[in-house]
Parts: sequence; C-alpha cells; structure tokens
Amino acid sequence: MIIITSSIPPLSYVSYEPDLKPYLRKERDIIRFNKVVVNGSIAKTSILTIKINIQTSFDQMCAVTGYAVLVELDFDVELTFGNDEKYDYPFQNTIDLDELVFAYIVSEKPCVVYHSSVNTEDI
Repeated sequence: MIIITSSIPPLSYVSYEPDLKPYLRKERDIIRFNKVVVNGSIAKTSILTIKINIQTSFDQMCAVTGYAVLVELDFDVELTFGNDEKYDYPFQNTIDLDELVFAYIVSEKPCVVYHSSVNTEDI
C-alpha cells in the first residue's frame, strides 16, 4: 500500500491484507506468509503518525532440519514521520506501508525456530 501524504485527510483508517511475497527474497528463513492483516489509523498534522496492529502467521525455516515451523505474531507499531531527527522517519511524499510492515515483522520474528522433531537439549 502506497500512502501519498498530500492526499491523506487529518485522520484516516487502514485495514488491509498486504501481499508481502515480493519481499521474501530479502529474508531467507521465512518460507511463506500464510496471512498478514494490518489495521490502524493515520493522523496528519505537521507530522504524520501511523498507528497499526499487525497480525501475521508464516512458516519459518527450522535452524536444524530446514522444515517449516508455524510462527504467529500479533503486535502494535507506532511510526512517526517528520522533518526533525526526533521522528522515526523523514517526512516523504510517498510511503510504502508494505515495506515497513515487512521490516517490522522481520524485527519481531524469532531469530531461530526449531521443528518439533528436534531435540533442543542436544543443541
């Protein structure tokens, strides 16, 4: 979802299911996304504030066997865009929300997962 900041009203709502398949090549241990749902709001004043909840389930590669392990995440993110260093991102004319959603999923996912067939005591 591309947000064009000049056309955003002072308050708007977001509810969509992004297609994050194009980003999978950037993260080698996520095999596939089963579902990604984004809900939240966008507030525009002199800055832009995006508050979203991200719910996702995806298959992540087991660190030992390479088998798929189901991972489910549900978390909130607040992003601020402005013309000062105190904001998360610089204010831009267009914002690729899909790219940001993907980046936050990667930052929240477990670094390593193990399939149920792996005896973690041996690791």
